[in-house]
Amino acid sequence: DSTGAAFAATTAVGQRTLYLYPGIAETANTEVSRAVPPIWRIQADASSSAVYGDEPTVPKLESMVDEGLSPYAVNKQINELYARVYSRCYGIQCGGLRYFNVFGPRQDPNGAYAAVIPRWISALIKNEHVVIFGDGHQTRDFCHIDNVVQANLRAALVRDESVLNTQYNIANGECTDLNTLFATLREELGPVFPAVRERKVV
Repeated sequence: DSTGAAFAATTAVGQRTLYLYPGIAETANTEVSRAVPPIWRIQADASSSAVYGDEPTVPKLESMVDEGLSPYAVNKQINELYARVYSRCYGIQCGGLRYFNVFGPRQDPNGAYAAVIPRWISALIKNEHVVIFGDGHQTRDFCHIDNVVQANLRAALVRDESVLNTQYNIANGECTDLNTLFATLREELGPVFPAVRERKVV
């Protein structure tokens, strides 16, 4: 539909699959899936590493969910809760995918949820300031979009019900601090944009 919240596909065995990427309102609309025969399966709930809040342990384990620090994080936690409740009460199967810091080609540096990598690349190329809050030792797990696509495809095609109805981290499994990220971007962009080599953070 026009919201991009969900789309349906029919498998070879005739089971209908509902691919749902919801906000809270769309998650509540899961009720529709219970009313439409045959059996529906919510294959992937798009969650986020934001559900871990201030939990300092690295690497993050799926059991470490903390108090949400933003409306976005709370929204994702509620989505996961809806998925568990509908699984328990109505037998709707769902796998939750917690995306970490996704990056890749054609990523918008100016969007409401613009990630640090496209934002910094854009700033470096345009000779704008690159700002790091704090000492730059904060770490992130940066996950390339190819990994996310692979995870989504596997979630969409899985037939082993024992791996459904739970959450999975979609991440690279490595920590990169912001100072290292800046140095790496500067080095990679340098051959094409020589002036970038002289840039420093603010």
